[in-house]
This record gives sequence, structure tokens and C-alpha cells, in this order.
Amino acid sequence: MAELTVLVPVKQIDASMLREAIRSLVKQTLCDLRILILCASDADATSRVVDEFQDERIEIVRCDESDTISEQLNRGIELADTDLIARADADDINERWRLERQVRFMKSDLDTAVVGTALTIINNEGVPIGIRDYSESHVEIAKAMCFGNSVAHPSVMFRRDAVIQAGGYRYSGRPAQDYELWSRMIQQGYRFANLADAGVRYRLHSSSTKSSRQKQTLRSTLDIKRTYWVSSMTLSARIRYWLEHLLLLLPAVFVDRAFIAWQFRSPDLSAVKDS
Repeated sequence: MAELTVLVPVKQIDASMLREAIRSLVKQTLCDLRILILCASDADATSRVVDEFQDERIEIVRCDESDTISEQLNRGIELADTDLIARADADDINERWRLERQVRFMKSDLDTAVVGTALTIINNEGVPIGIRDYSESHVEIAKAMCFGNSVAHPSVMFRRDAVIQAGGYRYSGRPAQDYELWSRMIQQGYRFANLADAGVRYRLHSSSTKSSRQKQTLRSTLDIKRTYWVSSMTLSARIRYWLEHLLLLLPAVFVDRAFIAWQFRSPDLSAVKDS
């Protein structure tokens, strides 16, 4: 049995980006893994990309085209036969050390249920355009969740049993399904951590939901804050909460600009490692 299962949901296939994403997984320094491509789009096109690698560790799981990402991921969790599960996006690039370092962390800290990493933000051509840092300790992550999602979904590794016991992904069909799950798990007492280094090159491009659904994501974020965090917000968190409500009244372009201003800092190009 493999040491780790990696879940890669595919909704809208871009063959070139999927190829890069898979290449970054098969070249990981951690070799003992199983990669499940959860395909809810063009299965034939996805198969052609996967076949190029001739790697027995990669499996295609065919999902219904109507399946949401939450449903794809719950299916992958159900099929996984490892204690540890990692997430990866079909248009991102994972640094070669990412999975090995996260597995090492999870083995050394048995109380942690979820560990993420920082992100290097890249554009369509793969050029770094920003850095996304996250709080590292559980206490600081929990505090930061009042302001927004403090664990990057495409960078996480989690314990399968913990996510199942917490109820799995529930925010089906809406953005920020990960923020809802992390919020629920923290409220239930599960512990989180983030590695300081950027383990994922997170791609922003015009065809991705990352850049085209910011206003929908903001609505979901406010709903999650109202459900889990509003009663424990600090003054500064409440100010941001109401500013985000005002943003919903503005054109989507202002939401995009606010998201970039709040989330990213300029990249340190020397810190970006080859994958």
C-alpha cells in the first residue's frame, strides 16, 4: 500500500497545465504515493495526458460531469486507502520537496490533522507574481480564520480519518468549500499547521475559478464567517467583515483588486525553487 494518496480534481481540462501539474507530482522526492485524477470533464482528453506518463501510480476516477469539487473530493477520500491524503490542483505546480516534507511533519506531530504550506503565485505563463504567506501555528491559524481562510486548499495534507469524522466536504456547489471544512474542524477541536516555505506554485489565469469567481467566493466567505466566526471576531476582524459586505455592492473588478491587495505580497524570486 502507498504511503500517501494525492487527490487531483479536474473540472475543466487544460492539457498543458494538467501535464505540468502531474509532472510535478510524479517527480516528487516522496515516491511512494498514489495519484487519483478525479475527472468530471473530458475523460478522453484527461486519459491522453495521463497516458503520456506511463506511471502506474496514476489512476483516473471518472466522476459525473455534474459533480461539484466537494463531491469529487469526497469520492476520492472514500477511495483512498492511506492514512494521509494530499490535495493538488490540476493547474498548479508542486515543489519537489512538498509532499515528503509534509509527510515528515505529520509523522512528527501526531496531534495535527491538517498541514498546508505558503504559496508562490504565478500567472498563466508560470511567472511568479506574488507570495501568499499563512500563519504557521494552530493558535495563530485559528485567530486568523476570523479574517479569512488561513490554510491554502491546493497545498494541504490531512489525516483521512479526521476529515471523515468531521463530516467531510459539505459546502457543495459553492466556492470556499475548504474554508467551511477548516472552520468546522477547528470548531470541533482538530489542530492545524502551515509550513513556512511555499510548497505550491498557485496559478492565477483568466479561465480559472480562482480569478473569475472572486465575488461568489466573497459571498461564501461571508456566509462561513457568519456561521462560525462572527461571535469571536476582534474589532479589526469585524471592520474587515463589514468592508467585505460593502465590496459586494461594487463591480467585480474591485473585488479582484481587494483580494490581491489583501492576500499577496511581491515575490522574492530567489526563493522560488525549481520543481
